[in-house]
Amino acid sequence: MKPRFLLDENVNRAVQRQLQRLDREIEVLGIGDEGAPAAGSADPYILKWIEQNNYILVTENWSSLPKHLTEHFSSGRHIPGLFWIRPDIGIGRLTEELYLIWLSSTAEERILVTGGAGFLGSFVVEKFQERGCKDVFVPRSKDYDLVEMEAVKRLYRDAKPDIV
Repeated sequence: MKPRFLLDENVNRAVQRQLQRLDREIEVLGIGDEGAPAAGSADPYILKWIEQNNYILVTENWSSLPKHLTEHFSSGRHIPGLFWIRPDIGIGRLTEELYLIWLSSTAEERILVTGGAGFLGSFVVEKFQERGCKDVFVPRSKDYDLVEMEAVKRLYRDAKPDIV
């Protein structure tokens, strides 16, 4: 599944219009749009919404969001993704970067998760699989000693990952 983006209230809506001009298939909502959280929604609500609806939040909010994100994760929750953007990034560059991310992403990618058999890594693997990723590769330390450069090279040759 292609990524879907939710733009916070401070991201210029020209980004949304330009993305949709580039490809009508791109799902990009802004806070306040129909089907998205209402304008003025609190950060905790937005985090729950993106988790439940599988959207990546695109935000400039460096003030209150980190605190709410920490609380969200501490309560055992997750989010599909978050792009913290610099306030000085141009609309064209932001649009281009989001478009390239969207264009190059697919559930068909081969994902390599180092540490995927461990406590935290197993949750990462599970979340990828829940989101439709069919090809998640978890190397075992008995097969690949990742502190050795030759083993790392061999892992890349063997696994041929798209994402690490």
